Order: sequence, then C-alpha cells, then structure tokens
Amino acid sequence: MCATYNRSVADGKKLWAYTCAGSPLGEISFTLPARDDQKARPLRQRLWARQVEISDGKAGRLSVTCVVAREVGIPTGSELVEWHLLTNRFIETVEQAVELIEWYRTRWEIEIYCHVIKNGCKVGELQLSSIDRIERALALFIVVACRVAYLMRMGRTLR
Repeated sequence: MCATYNRSVADGKKLWAYTCAGSPLGEISFTLPARDDQKARPLRQRLWARQVEISDGKAGRLSVTCVVAREVGIPTGSELVEWHLLTNRFIETVEQAVELIEWYRTRWEIEIYCHVIKNGCKVGELQLSSIDRIERALALFIVVACRVAYLMRMGRTLR
C-alpha cells in the first residue's frame, strides 16, 4: 500500500527518514507515462527498504517493510517523483524492491480499468432481472472496458 503519512517509528524518528538513513539498495529506471499536461519522460529512482514497527492504531505494533523510491536526476521544470510503500513482504534485495515497485505501477492500470467499468459502462446501474442477463451484460462490458482502458493508455503514451 502507498504510505500517505510519515509515521513515527521507534525512538521518535520519522518513517521515511529512518528508511533512507542507510545505504540504498539500488536504482530502477522506467518511463513515467504522460498525465494531465505533462509528457511521458524517463525516470530514475533510488530505492531504500527497511523493516520497521509502526502502531497498528489499536495500542499494538505492526511489523512492516517500508520502501522509499526517490527520483534522482530530476529534469528542470519537473516535480520530484517519490513513492513510500508499506508491505508485509520482507525486502532485502534490489530485485525484490523492483518487483514491489512494478506491482505498484501495475496497480494504476487496474484502477483505470475499474474506473472505466464503473463510471464509463455504468455497471452499478444495471437493473437486470436474471443472472443470465447480468452475465451477458458483464461479458460485453468487460470487453468494452478493456478496449477503452487500452485506448486511454495508448493516448497517454503516444503523445
């Protein structure tokens, strides 16, 4: 999951600074897709991972791995791309961290697909009376949503 809050860890330190205090595991490079009024661009991030204990919100502690992916070599006029991820997986190699980052990047494609099927196809508004009709409608909408999501991805990457 993406970590929104810079939580406190042992000794009152903050999670992201604590994670980045050690040596980085390595780096990852990929093309950041276009979004809004920003063109696609190559991106390089340095990766850190550290096992930490954070509050579970119920007076207990939770053991997680925090992964920080921070952009290096930011082009002039671009905003820093930095991700903070929490996972229950143990990360000790750059390959494991890269795999987690790739999962995170793939998640956005799934979010777009779900948005298309929910808001574009309006599946939640179906008022069908039998399971047979619902199955046929969903089979059609799944194909439509896949095609629309594909076209949206192509529109972002081929600008």
